Amino acid sequence: MNNEEIDQKVQKDAEKDAKKAKALVGVAATVAGGGVPGYMAYKKFADSQLGNKSFQKFGEANSKINNRALLKSRNMNNFAPMQNNEGEAKEQEESEPNELAPSVDRPNELGNPSSELEKNSDELESNEDKKKSKGKNKAGGLFNKNKDDKKGLSFKTKITIFGVLAAFIVLILMGFTMVYGKDFAMLDLTQALYKPTSKSSSGKSFNNTYTDEEIQNGLLYVGDFRTSDLERYVSGNGVRFISNSTADYNWLAAEGRSRVLSTISAEDAKIKFVVFNLGLYDLENADKYYNIYNSIAASSNKVHIIFMSVNPVKDKQTKIPGVTNSKITKFNNTIFSKMKEDYIDTYSSVKLTNSPDGVSFDEATYRSIHAMVLKYIKENYKKSLSFALDEYPHGTEGTELLHGNIITLIGQDNYDDIDGAVKDAVSEGRCMKETSAAVGISLAYGLYQLGYRLPYYWNGGHDMHQIEGIGQAYVDYLGVDKILGNNVESSCSDTTCYSYYGYDCTGFINWVVSTAMGKDVSCSLDGWESRSSRISLEEAEPGDIILTDGHAILVVENKGDYLQTLESTGGNNGLIFRTYNSGEISSIGGRVKSLSPFFESGC
Repeated sequence: MNNEEIDQKVQKDAEKDAKKAKALVGVAATVAGGGVPGYMAYKKFADSQLGNKSFQKFGEANSKINNRALLKSRNMNNFAPMQNNEGEAKEQEESEPNELAPSVDRPNELGNPSSELEKNSDELESNEDKKKSKGKNKAGGLFNKNKDDKKGLSFKTKITIFGVLAAFIVLILMGFTMVYGKDFAMLDLTQALYKPTSKSSSGKSFNNTYTDEEIQNGLLYVGDFRTSDLERYVSGNGVRFISNSTADYNWLAAEGRSRVLSTISAEDAKIKFVVFNLGLYDLENADKYYNIYNSIAASSNKVHIIFMSVNPVKDKQTKIPGVTNSKITKFNNTIFSKMKEDYIDTYSSVKLTNSPDGVSFDEATYRSIHAMVLKYIKENYKKSLSFALDEYPHGTEGTELLHGNIITLIGQDNYDDIDGAVKDAVSEGRCMKETSAAVGISLAYGLYQLGYRLPYYWNGGHDMHQIEGIGQAYVDYLGVDKILGNNVESSCSDTTCYSYYGYDCTGFINWVVSTAMGKDVSCSLDGWESRSSRISLEEAEPGDIILTDGHAILVVENKGDYLQTLESTGGNNGLIFRTYNSGEISSIGGRVKSLSPFFESGC
């Protein structure tokens, strides 16, 4: 092969490699960026001058490596002395390795990474060749055999070059960020690597960790004089306090409990965490305290009840009768054994070096205690989606079936509002189990407010791509189908035919899960049975399901004594809200099933 043919091959392969690099980085940007936004931001960079030059340089560098034998061949043609026969030429090539011919790259303002790669890899190869015996390494190119390369690259060289090329792709992405930061900000590169953690999981871009501000705006301290002292130093940050200087169990039972419940139920309070710091005056009442904490928790299942350990005293200095650190430790251990993860151990960290009376603390210590509380909550409690309703509709009350196209009947503006609510739910927590409950509520309650409910359509939600007019909404798995309510070809069960498009029971589950996960999920009743695990009513969470031998129901909230659900049922029911307690679940042969394993493995 002459020099001109070599140059042509190198250039042709460079163009191919540049296209491959563009496609590879484009796929990564699309996946990481959550679809269309990621692709559009990537495309803008790829079409730019800097982007084109970057991919061009990558293609040329990679092509040089993969066509190394050809370049060596040209080098031999240009610089090697005339040989008498093929055997002598081969021996000369193996015994006296030559430097590569000058780079065919044209220098530009980005520098010449191809030449540097070429130079570095040659130096490495030259050293390695001296150690290799004839014919030991026959691999050509980077990892593929090349019949024109008599020697090939050493394993060390291949790994080095592969690492350099990987770094080069990272540099391309860095250029992407610097030049188009605004657009690239739409991309969440953690999204593609996201795995749900805790009982939520998730979504790939949802940050389910509370901020200090969010915790403080939902935090209520309840306690004795130490809580009153704490209020002096950390009030004004949204934190609320209920305290009494001599508060003990009797105060909590007679007065404190009702004040706590009243504060929790106040519409403007939005309390999420109640931290109790009691027991100093009656360390023998650990069991009684635990019982009253339980009663408060049962009265408000949306609030986390937390116990903060009774903090240490100076045994010889404290004036509270009968209080010693050994008794405090016993009390704390008893509470901890019962409350487990709802127990904050500040006792082990608090120091009494600046205590004026053996029981009170200075400002720095109180602030440190508050910081420990914030840190513990942040690490141990994760945000759930803000989708639960204060009051749910029931059954078919006040609604009629959506017998007609959804946009025609409710109007474009109302459709956009419902569709936007679904999209908001997904953006708040994509790939979280709870998101499927939020998606279902957004659709069902949005229609309810307008006087409609979604019709039941046998087999709806299973073969949706085969239905004419399904449009782009379902393809993107983000949004409300624009053909809901359409009068379509009748679909008949064993007893009834349905003509207005909606979902059947498992089809509805398919839609909410597909929308939450961002991909096509289509399961029959048996499919959901095998993809879920049996749990108790008490363990059920939003996004779990209830299955019978012929029906599937979505759990949208656990109310403690019963489950609030959404289900698509036949006849004149359609998609409705219902409640099920344990007896009702048993009466229909129901099994409460968790979808946590499915979300954890599928996201």
